Amino acid sequence: MIILLGIDDTDNASSRGTGFQARRLGDLLSAEGLAKFRAVTRHQLLVDSRIDYTSRNSSACLLLEVSEHDLTSIAEMARAELQSHCAPDSDVGIAIADPSSVDRAIQDFSQAAKHEIVSVAAAQALAQEKHVLIEGIVGTGAGVVGALAAVGLHRSGNDGRFIWLPKLREIRGTYSAGELSHLLGVDITTQSGEALPLSAEIQTVDWMRPIMREGRAILLAEKENQDGQTLWRFADKATVKALSD
Repeated sequence: MIILLGIDDTDNASSRGTGFQARRLGDLLSAEGLAKFRAVTRHQLLVDSRIDYTSRNSSACLLLEVSEHDLTSIAEMARAELQSHCAPDSDVGIAIADPSSVDRAIQDFSQAAKHEIVSVAAAQALAQEKHVLIEGIVGTGAGVVGALAAVGLHRSGNDGRFIWLPKLREIRGTYSAGELSHLLGVDITTQSGEALPLSAEIQTVDWMRPIMREGRAILLAEKENQDGQTLWRFADKATVKALSD
């Protein structure tokens, strides 16, 4: 079965961010044989001085394939590892959900968290109603808001960007669009949604982050004409961030 594991507020101003902690936790769950680690997505929440966030107020959602009887073990390991590795003064929260439980109400709550202040009490009440596990791990536990929002935004299929997929951070070189799509399990399109020809060659770059659209991971590419030849390059970091924050 597939589960979503949201985490939030694991860092402080000088530590590694929540995305790093999400990737580390996914690797550990995989190494321990508790889950097949499929992906991590990053989701931007409201940036407002009234919210006690550390850097950019983003949360992360892990996509995991697990056996049903391992859910308790997943929760226990997430709790223990985040307690051990979170930054001082953080307010860590987690949310664990079957995607089928993440309905329109949770998705609407998650969208609200991108634009307005939502309360811990509201997150707790909604999670209880929808049978989603949320838990404050460290500090005030206020991270449950972002953790639940990460689950809802991932489930919506149209928010954020993938910060980890198998091979995404290691692959280097020039590939055809067809080869790269197969290797990474992504679609490669222009910003307008036009698919690249499968034979189109494109050079990988250090920072490749697919955006999430309609539940798919999509790498954005742009066409250039040089000396009468059509060349393809990946959209730059600023463009990807603007489209996925």
